[in-house]
This record gives sequence, structure tokens and C-alpha cells, in this order.
Amino acid sequence: MSQPKKLEDVLKLTAAHTKTDTSSEETSYQPMTEERRQFLQNTLAAVNREGPIQRVNIILAKLHKYITENTGNLSDDSSDEIETLYEELEELVDWCDDLDLACDFHKIGGFSIFTLLQDSQNEGLKWRCGDLIATLCQNNPYCQEKLLAETDQLDRLMQMVKSGTESPLVKVKAMYALSCFLGGFNEGQDIFVKKDGYLLVFQAMQSGSNHKLQTKAAFFLSKLMKDGDKHKKNLTDLGCVEKLLAMVKQPHAPHHEHVFYALLELVTDFPAAIKVAQQPTLHMQSFLLDRQSFLQTNADAMEELALVVQLLQTIFPH
Repeated sequence: MSQPKKLEDVLKLTAAHTKTDTSSEETSYQPMTEERRQFLQNTLAAVNREGPIQRVNIILAKLHKYITENTGNLSDDSSDEIETLYEELEELVDWCDDLDLACDFHKIGGFSIFTLLQDSQNEGLKWRCGDLIATLCQNNPYCQEKLLAETDQLDRLMQMVKSGTESPLVKVKAMYALSCFLGGFNEGQDIFVKKDGYLLVFQAMQSGSNHKLQTKAAFFLSKLMKDGDKHKKNLTDLGCVEKLLAMVKQPHAPHHEHVFYALLELVTDFPAAIKVAQQPTLHMQSFLLDRQSFLQTNADAMEELALVVQLLQTIFPH
């Protein structure tokens, strides 16, 4: 029995399998066969998916039409048209949070909208594009592979992070998109590393007053290290222990908790990084003890304090 595509098929199914006896008021009921049960389940699934995909197609068409017809005139964030585009982009993100719909988004040609949004010179469209890419790729190998193979988004997102002209929010969302794009994706990570990706992350973690970007970058670094010891080895060889230590020695800032987390991820079950951290010239132990004392007086820093305690126990167990 073929899989139905429309709601009418449900009605046909009901009609086909409903026994009607016009000569009697009695109705005969029989147990549903497995074939019929599967057919009905497939029908309902098709009906439920048809609506969202149709809506996604409508939004994509509206975005494409408006952006191409208003090239060079999209800087006004307050216009009603732009506000509507923002809302519809956010709706796309909501739809694509579903794994199957995210894959369908690619299959209906949705990836072509990325460059239009990024080249629009409208900050709101650009940062929402970052959210969309992140949502599509998070824990979704299919979209990760297609994004790498069929687009130049790896280069584009990296350029947006290091650009001196992009807004802080656009840079944050580009880093978020990179993190989701490359999380658990070995092929993408290897290419990222060859393109000096580690350096990009280090630079983002030292990006002045953009603490949200620093936080996203530190989280991404931790995520990479969770994906394999090859990253821990590479980062240790590149002086990551020293770099992370230098960052947290700066005046205390909100993102320091995430830097400590990255440092803890680096030294956990990785003796080479522990050996570097134990070097007397770094004064790591005395610094961590001082930071522990400082954080004990701050009720809002208990999670960061716990990380510092774990670092002391991991690096200096005796």
C-alpha cells in the first residue's frame, strides 16, 4: 500500500475500511490490521508535515523577493516590512528546531537564503541568519555535511567573527553558528583547523569588551576538546594553557567562568597539559589559590569557584 500524501487519503482510507450495511442498523467492528495501522500512521505524519513545509516555502519566497527587490535599501530596522521579515526569520528558526524539518529545509533549497541575508547589510537579518544556521546544524549531521559540501559558510562565518566592521551581535551569532556547525563534525573541524581556526577562537576570546563573544568562543573551544584528544594535543602544543591563564589573570569579568571551564577541559585526563600547567614559571597554583579566596567572597560566583577548586585538585592533587 503506497504512502498517502494528502488529507483526502485519510478520508479514502476511512471510507474503504468502514463497513456500511444499509439494510441493518447494526455495525460490525473488526480489529485493525497492522497494514492498516501503518498506513494510517503514515498518512497522519504526511498531513502533519505538509503544513510546516508549505509555510517554510512561503517565508523563503517572501524573504528572497523582498531582499532582491530592495538591495542597498535594507538598513532601516524600524520599517514595518523589515520587522515582518525579522518575525518570519524567527519563525523559520522555530520550525527548523525539528530535526526532520531542518533536513527538509535543505532539500527544498533553503540554504540559498544564507548569502542573501548575510550580504543584505542589515544587522537584524545577518544575526538572525546566524541563529538559523546554528539551529539547522545543531546535532544534525545531514545539515552539517551539506553546509560544508555545498556552501562557503565556513569561510563566511569565520570572516564575520574576525571582521572589524561587523556589529558585536553579528559576531556573537556567527561564533554560535560555527560552534553548532562543527560540533561533533570531524571533517568540518579538520578543515576549520587548517584555516587557522584555533587562532580565530583565541582572538575572539580576547575581544575586548564583547564578553558574549568571549563566552561563545570559550564554549566552542571546550566543545572542540570534548570531541577528541587530537584537539587537546594541538592546543597544548600551541600554548593554550598559557593563553587561557593569561586571559583569566586580566581584571575579573563574567566570561572568566567559561575560560576556566575550557582550561579544566584541557587538563582533564590529559597529562601533557597538566605538565605544562605545573611549570613553576606559570605560578598557576598561587594564582588559583588567590582566585579561590577572591571568589569565596562573591555569592554570585559559586560555579566559577567550583571550577577553580576542580582545577587545583586536577593539576596539583597533593
